This record gives sequence, structure tokens and C-alpha cells, in this order.
Amino acid sequence: MAATIPLRDSDLDFDYGTFDAAAFTAQSLANWQSLAAIIDHSLLKPDATRQQVDALCQEAARYRFGCVMVNPVWAPVAVTASARTGDRAQ
Repeated sequence: MAATIPLRDSDLDFDYGTFDAAAFTAQSLANWQSLAAIIDHSLLKPDATRQQVDALCQEAARYRFGCVMVNPVWAPVAVTASARTGDRAQ
């Protein structure tokens, strides 16, 4: 059994910074491209097809969505489809 390491108060002291919600909102709503950049385009239904995943990636590239989310089984297809658009898949 591994030894337990005690936590110190300093271990729990984090600097989370600040978040300016009003500025984020104003910047995100400045134009459709800024808004699209924070949208996750997803297709998570279990009966999704390769053609639907390809279409999803094409739409994401066209509208410059922030990311594409698919079921893990479709991840290689999404990476390949995203690479064809010139976008870097993450």
C-alpha cells in the first residue's frame, strides 16, 4: 500500500485569475465569426454515419466553429476530414 502524503494549506492555494464576463460577451457578439469561434459543433448520436461526420467537419470549417465533437469511434475520420479543410485538428 502506498504511503499517504498529507496536504498542506499552501497546496490548495491557487490563483485562478479573473474573468471579465462583460468583455468576453461583447467580444464574442461583435460579429458572427467571433461567435462561431466559441461554438462546439457536435454529432454524438450513436447511429451517426461517416457521411454525417464528414458533413459536420465541412460545416465546422465553413463557419469556423471552435471545435468538432464526435464519438471516439469517429475521431480518426474527423481528424482526416478536418485536415482536408486546412484546419489543424486538435
